[in-house]
Parts: sequence; C-alpha cells; structure tokens
Amino acid sequence: MSKTLLPLLNKNEVVDNGIPVIMYDIKGKEHSMTFKLWEPRVYVLKEGWNMFCQNHSLREYEDFVTVWMFLHVQTIPFHLFKKTKLHR
Repeated sequence: MSKTLLPLLNKNEVVDNGIPVIMYDIKGKEHSMTFKLWEPRVYVLKEGWNMFCQNHSLREYEDFVTVWMFLHVQTIPFHLFKKTKLHR
C-alpha cells in the first residue's frame, strides 16, 4: 500500500484522517465509505462498511471477499470482485 497507492494521493488526501472512497458492489451499485489507516500497516474501510456487509449478507469469519482498489480522477474507487465462503 505504501509503495503503490499512497504515492498517488493528493497532498490533501491524508489516510490517517480518512479519505472518502466509493465501493462498487458486484452489480455496480455505489456505496460511500472512508478508507483509513487504522494502525501501522493496517488499512480499513470504515463509515459504510458495516452497512455494506449487512446489505450483502457478509458474515464475519465466514465470508471472504476480494476487493480491487484503483485510482480514479476524482476519487479512489474500490470494487467488490468476489464473495467466497470460508470452509472450516
């Protein structure tokens, strides 16, 4: 993250404070969230992630998601690519 995305951010985009981002679900629907540095080397999606999980029936410790992140002219969009059940 520190070598790939962070160098592309504008000076006013500070991950420590949180950056507004858009998450696109599998159907292309937009969901507003905040991308933030939670602790050293741990980046999280906040302010909208829990509602996203609830709306898409994602269960903690049961579902695994693949998320793509890419830079856009106006924002940093994320795309939920795949939902997979964890097998125990």
